[in-house]
Amino acid sequence: MLIAPSMLCADFANLGKEAAALQAAGADWLHWDVMDGHFVPNLTHGAIALQAVRPHSSLVFNAHLMISHPLQYLQDFLDAGADCVTGHIEASDEAQDFLAAVRDAGKSAGLAINPGTPAPQLEPLLPLCDLVTVMGVEPGFAGQKFMAGTVEKTAEVRKLSEATGRHIHIQVDGGVNMENLPALLAAGADVVLLDNMPLEQMEEAVAFAVGRVIVEASGGINLDNVAAVAGTGVDLISIGALTHSAKAVDISLELELES
Repeated sequence: MLIAPSMLCADFANLGKEAAALQAAGADWLHWDVMDGHFVPNLTHGAIALQAVRPHSSLVFNAHLMISHPLQYLQDFLDAGADCVTGHIEASDEAQDFLAAVRDAGKSAGLAINPGTPAPQLEPLLPLCDLVTVMGVEPGFAGQKFMAGTVEKTAEVRKLSEATGRHIHIQVDGGVNMENLPALLAAGADVVLLDNMPLEQMEEAVAFAVGRVIVEASGGINLDNVAAVAGTGVDLISIGALTHSAKAVDISLELELES
């Protein structure tokens, strides 16, 4: 499991410091939500912001282009230091051309799919994909409610990706929280996008999940004592009930600690 905090939730006046803080907390990727005001009715940061933050973090930068013409702006994001560039299957540019251009540049190519687009439309494009982002909300705004059917769609995308014989990362974007995370992991998601939360909560969630890899459970370990347990030298910690945003949540998540 990879942890990918969204920079959309960061303090835009301190992007470099917050990127460094998230890296120190244990994040794997930094997720950049790029919106053009046309493909989605909102505007966010562009390649200039990503370029400015690049010296402050060695993490994978995934630029999620929620824009009508990702091919037009692809080179800007490659030059800015993006490691993975994700476009939408619903964008105006041909998805196959976009994916091929990213891969020709030696970078990882991603494709996002909106809630209303059937998963099978991805099938002919999957051989060119390194990442598929399943949207759990309509793109364009943070804070939306996680949409019904996202878990099932994630499982469908995982099945389609496995049929290619390649490992393709599957990320779910929008509405992910500690209540739906176990089901998403079980469905085949392996990139956890953290958004719609203050940096302090995001750092806590990242630090809690550091070492990452998945699934199982028993009890008594929570955010208050996990550091002390880790200090005993154990390799694996099984987590049954953890406290997140003042709410106890039962999950199935086994945390492999970094040595």
